[in-house]
Amino acid sequence: MHTLEFLSLLFDDLYFFLALNFAIFLFLHLFTRIKLFGGVLNPIYVILVVGFSTKYAIVSFLYFKGYIIVEYVIFSFVYLLCLLIFYRLSFKFAKAKVLSNFCRYIVAPYERDFLKVMLIIYSVLAMFIIYKIGFGIFADTNRFENSRGFGAYIRIMDAISMFIVVYSAIAAAQSSGWKSRYFRFFILAVFVVFSAFLNGAKISILFSLMGIYLGLLIHGVVPKINFRKKVKIIALGLAFILLALSINLKQNNVSADEASKLISGAPLLVERFINRMISNGNTAYLLLPNEVIDQIDTDNIVVRLFTPIIGITQMSKLVGYNAGDYSVGRQALLYYDRDNTTAGGPTSHFDYFSYVYLGIVPGALFIILIGISLGAVNREVYDYCLNNRKSISMSAFFVTIWFRLVIVLVEPTVGMAYVFDVILIFFMVSILLNVLKRI
Repeated sequence: MHTLEFLSLLFDDLYFFLALNFAIFLFLHLFTRIKLFGGVLNPIYVILVVGFSTKYAIVSFLYFKGYIIVEYVIFSFVYLLCLLIFYRLSFKFAKAKVLSNFCRYIVAPYERDFLKVMLIIYSVLAMFIIYKIGFGIFADTNRFENSRGFGAYIRIMDAISMFIVVYSAIAAAQSSGWKSRYFRFFILAVFVVFSAFLNGAKISILFSLMGIYLGLLIHGVVPKINFRKKVKIIALGLAFILLALSINLKQNNVSADEASKLISGAPLLVERFINRMISNGNTAYLLLPNEVIDQIDTDNIVVRLFTPIIGITQMSKLVGYNAGDYSVGRQALLYYDRDNTTAGGPTSHFDYFSYVYLGIVPGALFIILIGISLGAVNREVYDYCLNNRKSISMSAFFVTIWFRLVIVLVEPTVGMAYVFDVILIFFMVSILLNVLKRI
């Protein structure tokens, strides 16, 4: 189903869709909120509860409207239940301390030296990216097209920036004297805004603010904040999303105040914002109606797994075709527009990737593995929160790895590459510091 066709159907029966969305949101909220550090400001809550409640509402809405077959509804919700059930079981029974041990021996011994090296790496990469492609927020098309050929560098910067932000926030909160504390937070705010403009991701500032809060929380610097303050943090993040959308419209010579064609009486900026929220489930309405999901092209699963690690450009050179065109989300877009050459597109989502590339039963096993991984890491972070012995670098590392890991829900292969990036970067920096220490 084409996007305009879906939006027309949606606005014709908007209240029914909103009722479905609320019911699924409530179910996901009740299932994930138990012992979830940070509550609504945890990225898994934003992705799984806020984002995917829209997606599964779209699946249900299209089924009730007669646009998708019951088999697709069943596999969608069975896969979701596999994820949720094994996430909960893993959280309850997981005992391993893999990340804690990694931190203790690789990260914690170097503390501030680790931060200094990360700042140097980030600064060098930032200057290189600005010189080559500029700021992502000012991209004419989208940040993916703007960063074509430079994705690996930006991926490394994203991993490093979260560590820098969280470490700096904890250090600033623990500094003596209110002048020093406020100055450090001001510098941190400048860095967060700079990083968001350079990255171009509309959710960047929201995730940075969430990372700061979670870092302070698990380190024990600040107590849990009330719901009203959490809403303010979310509002700041949403304000940046609106700013980014407005800049994007201006870059394409379109006025944000122009009248919407889909929402009577609303400006175009509001339409684009709603479209952005609905895009959490755009893969569902693109793939499930007319059984498109069983008709899209695929390539080798090994290519899919390693493409995010070595980069689309390099993998394309190796395999002799555009490796970026064979993600499930990209194929969903190309099915309706074969001539589309602009990078990017919808995300694949853990369930559709598993179904397309692994099949029903192996796909379910893969999703169970995702659930176990998320539950085990969440348990490790939760136990660390209760531990009285903490280091700033360990707290910052835990937040960084968690924010990278949860991406497996929206793009499994990219999420795995993100985790690989973090482990490799931190391991290499540790080796460098160890060598320098011995000189």
